Amino acid sequence: GGGGGGGGPQVLANSRSLFENRLKDTLKANHHYQFSIYIRLFDTIGSISNIGKIVGINSFSAYFGDTSLRYHQGDIPIANYTPQVQINRMLTDTGNWVLLQDTFVAHGGERYMCIGNFKPDNLLQWQLVDSIRNLPIASYYFYDDVKLIDLDLCQNPIHHTINQNICAGHSIVFNGLSLS
Repeated sequence: GGGGGGGGPQVLANSRSLFENRLKDTLKANHHYQFSIYIRLFDTIGSISNIGKIVGINSFSAYFGDTSLRYHQGDIPIANYTPQVQINRMLTDTGNWVLLQDTFVAHGGERYMCIGNFKPDNLLQWQLVDSIRNLPIASYYFYDDVKLIDLDLCQNPIHHTINQNICAGHSIVFNGLSLS
């Protein structure tokens, strides 16, 4: 992780800003998937005018469903959704990207991914990280390098030898490989 998307402020009042994306393909029934993401707590509250205290929370979730949550009228009733990925870890690092990772088994047909915090406030633990004024508290996270890998398609790894150095920050595209 090194930059990228930002999460919305998670103001502790059972209000949530969740990020949603339509997947390229629907998830396959009974397949095992590995979800991973890099996350970092926002570190400068002075640039958010309506927030006075930044807190780290002990919850990060990823929900996969067959319908979009974006078009839900009003507030999303987070209690109605059970995320497939639920990481219960205090997330307070403002200087480093932290890898979060988990696996789950898909029901099949899921085509949307929604990430954020699905826990109600009464089940959250939080830790004060920064405070500059007596305004509402919030958690605001940056997200980067979100991945979802179908582990059942990776059972037969490709062994291929190349004679080329790969430097940090660069990649190589393997063209013309076939699986049998």
